[in-house]
Amino acid sequence: MKKILYAAAASLLMLTTACNDDNDFEENTYNLDVSSEAVVLPLQNSAVQPRFLANFQIRVSQNIYEGWAKLHNQSTITVNGENLNFTSPETKTTGNAYSLVVNPLPFDSQDGRKITANAVFTTQYYYYNNSTGEVIKDPKLTAQTGSRMIASFAVGDSYVIKTFQKNTFFAGKTVTTVSATGDNYTNDGILYNVVFDVVNRTATVFMLNAKFNDKAPLISKLRLSNLKLEPTTSGYRVYGENIVPEVAEGNSWVPNDRYKFDSFEVTTATADLTQANIRYSVASVYKGSCLGSYIYQLQSSQN
Repeated sequence: MKKILYAAAASLLMLTTACNDDNDFEENTYNLDVSSEAVVLPLQNSAVQPRFLANFQIRVSQNIYEGWAKLHNQSTITVNGENLNFTSPETKTTGNAYSLVVNPLPFDSQDGRKITANAVFTTQYYYYNNSTGEVIKDPKLTAQTGSRMIASFAVGDSYVIKTFQKNTFFAGKTVTTVSATGDNYTNDGILYNVVFDVVNRTATVFMLNAKFNDKAPLISKLRLSNLKLEPTTSGYRVYGENIVPEVAEGNSWVPNDRYKFDSFEVTTATADLTQANIRYSVASVYKGSCLGSYIYQLQSSQN
C-alpha cells in the first residue's frame, strides 16, 4: 500500500529557542512560537457563526529528551464574547526530526471547557517563495520557510478553530476547457499564490506560469486584486467577478483586458484546509479548474 511521505527539510529544533531560564517551563524544554490565520467554524447545531481570527498564535513547549510537548495559546481568542485560554498537559508526540505531531489531545481550558487538539507543526512540506521571488519546493531550511501550523482545536460541541496560512501557494493539475470547442488543456505548472487579509476580508491571488491552452502565451505573473474573502461552514471562500488582471512587466503591473476574468473562486476542499478547489472563467473563452495543495507530497511504494 502506498504511503504519502513528505519531503524532509531541516530539524524542527533549529527553529526553537532554549528557555531554560523561563520559570514557566522545565529545564531541557524548548519553545516554538507558531502563528497563522484561523477560522472559527460551528459544530453540530451551534449558534456560533463562522469568523476569522487574525494572527492566531500557539506556543509549543517541547522536551526533546523525554519526547513530550504541550500547547499554549499566545494570542487572545474571543468567540461569541467569551475568551478562551488554554495550556495543554504534557503529551507524547509523534513525527520525526523534521516535524512534531500532536494527534489528538483532549484537555480542559482554563475555565473548564473541553478541548481536543489535532496539530502538526512542521518546517517543511510546502511550497514557498524564496528571496529572489522564485517559487520552489526545496527540502532545505531557509529564512523564508519557518514552521507551519496545520492544526484544529475543537471546543466542546460548540466550535472548532482551524488554521491556514496567510501567504499560501497551491499547486496541482489545472484543466482548462475552451468553451467554443470543448477541448481540454492540462497544465501542471501553474501555481496559485493566495495572500489573505482576514481583517479586511479581502485576498490577492497571483497566478504564476499561467497558460490557458497550448496556443496561448505563457504569462509568468498575473495578479487578481481585491477579491472578496468570507468564512464558510467548511473554511473560507475567495471570489470575484469581472476582474481585470494585472500582468507583470518588468517592475510594473499592467492591466490586461484581454484576459479579463468573468469569475474566479477559491474554496477549501479538505477538513485540514491544506487543499482548495480553484475555478475560474477567462474572457468567456476559457474555463479553468484545479484541486490545489500547499503540501508537497512524494509518493512511495513502502508499506
